Amino acid sequence: MLAVFAMSMTAGAQNMSSQRRAQLVASSTKFALIKIGKDTKKWYALMYFPVSYGDYYGVTGKNKRPRNASITDVMSMSDTDKRKFVQACNAFDNRMKFHVATTSELYKALNKHYNIQSENGPYSIATKGFYLAMDYNSYKRMKALVKKYGRTGHSGAGVG
Repeated sequence: MLAVFAMSMTAGAQNMSSQRRAQLVASSTKFALIKIGKDTKKWYALMYFPVSYGDYYGVTGKNKRPRNASITDVMSMSDTDKRKFVQACNAFDNRMKFHVATTSELYKALNKHYNIQSENGPYSIATKGFYLAMDYNSYKRMKALVKKYGRTGHSGAGVG
C-alpha cells in the first residue's frame, strides 16, 4: 500500500518480484491529489491514510508488523526512522520526491474537504503515525509509472 509505490520501477527495482511490484503499485492508490487553486505549482499529493505496516513492507521489503497487528494498521516510527523511510521511498525513482506531510498540508486538505483519515476515523488527522506527501510533478511521475506497469485491480479513494 504505500505510495510508494509505483516508484519501484527504476532500473534497480525492475529486478523486483512481480508480487512486490504489485504491492508497490497498489500503494500509489493511497494518494489524493490536493488542488489548491488553478495553478498546478501549488498542487500536491497527500496520503489519505497514515503509513501502515503494509506500506513499510512495500517500500523496504522488511516485515516489522507485530504478531497481532494487521498489515493495514498504522505504523508508529521515531523521527529518525521516518527520515530513513522517506529516503527509502525517494530511492525508488529520482523523479519522485516524498516527504513527511506537514501539519499545514494536512489542514489545507481537510479545509478543502478532502477525506484525509486516520485510525480515529474520517476527516481526522489525529494519528500515532504519519502521512507522506509529494509535489505535483512527483505525483504525475507516480501515475505514469502505474500506467506503464499496470494496475492491481484496486482503486483508491480520493485519487485524482
